[in-house]
Amino acid sequence: MFDNRKSNSRIWKQLRRLHRTMQELSPESLLASLGDWTPRDIAAHFIGWNRITLAGCSALREGAEPFYFYDGTNDYRKVNAKFFVQFPSTDRDELLKEMLQRRMCWLRI
Repeated sequence: MFDNRKSNSRIWKQLRRLHRTMQELSPESLLASLGDWTPRDIAAHFIGWNRITLAGCSALREGAEPFYFYDGTNDYRKVNAKFFVQFPSTDRDELLKEMLQRRMCWLRI
């Protein structure tokens, strides 16, 4: 049986770790490449996917396919690229605040 409380507890624990890691990054490190993405890009990705997955869940409940499924065969490259534009902030605290707000929405469903 799925234990929602345990799952939420694990989610919050990992989210706190992510927040601590982000808080420790200097402004330069936030924008430093980790290969294809920067930590700022990863935060935008996290924020964006939390937003659209909520919309996708609603679509599925209505019997519809989530709007972002079209990009699945492209490894969601188009969807991810939109997040970098949609969430352009380079302010670490602003990104952290938005990440927390998105996670709070998730925990309400």
